[in-house]
This record gives sequence, structure tokens and C-alpha cells, in this order.
Amino acid sequence: MFGLFAPQYVKDARDLLKNAHKLLCYRRDIWSEATVAEFEALMEKLKLAIKERNQGLIEQEGLRLDEMAAKHSPPPKDAAIRENCEVLLVAIIIALAVRSYFLQPFAIPTGSMQPTLNGIIGYKTTTEPPNILARVADGVLHGRTYYNVLCKEDGQIVVN
Repeated sequence: MFGLFAPQYVKDARDLLKNAHKLLCYRRDIWSEATVAEFEALMEKLKLAIKERNQGLIEQEGLRLDEMAAKHSPPPKDAAIRENCEVLLVAIIIALAVRSYFLQPFAIPTGSMQPTLNGIIGYKTTTEPPNILARVADGVLHGRTYYNVLCKEDGQIVVN
């Protein structure tokens, strides 16, 4: 009924039918009418053999259907070259992505670049900082914080 307890040869034949149907859908416009009719007839014979659960007949009809599918669907030219190029391209993309996002080493010889390494930049402004609600919203949405540092006399500002 559901195929759970069906014998393996029946399951294999159903898989072959499903793949043959896909092949027929892909190749119907390329094949001649006679080839399409012969292929459909072989598929029907296999369906009937599956209904009868005759193992010998299923294997025979499945073999005939498989041979016809192989005969009318030659492998693509230069398949090995195409596959190797695809694998190489995927490997290069993965290597660049890993290197760019995870393994890119940075050497900072002095401490001068450390404040800007992760985007921590201070700006001198002459305006007052925004109200507390705007500061909270900027902190939550943008990760921005405000420090109001005032100097009482000219000189160097050191923030602790």
C-alpha cells in the first residue's frame, strides 16, 4: 500500500519508473514520436509488472527500459572537464570566503590603530549630545555611545 513493506526489487522498479518519467519529460521535445511512444510503452509494461509483483518480469522490463534510456541519452561531452572546473570554482569561492571572514590575519605594530580596528572612532563636536531617549535608541540600534568630555583648560584629554 505505502511501499514500506514492499520488496526491494519493487522499490527499485518504482525508482526506475520515476527517473524514467523525469527523463521523458526532459527529452520529449528532442526525441522522435516513435522513440517517445516506445519509451512510454516500456514504462507501461514495467508498471504492469510491478502490479503483478513478478520479480523476473520486473527485472526484465526494468533492464529493457534502462537500456533504452541509456541508448537515447548519451553522456554529455567533456563531462569530466566540466565537473572538475565546477569543483575547482566552488573550492576557490569557499577558500576566499573563509579567508575573508574568518582567517584574515592583521598585524598591528603599534597601538595607534587599535582604536579604529573595530570601528571605534571619536568625533569632536561643538553641539550638545542628544537627549537620553535618542541616546538609548542609538545605543540599541547602532551601538553608538556618547561621552561628553570637557576640558577646564588647554591641554591633553585623557579618558579613563
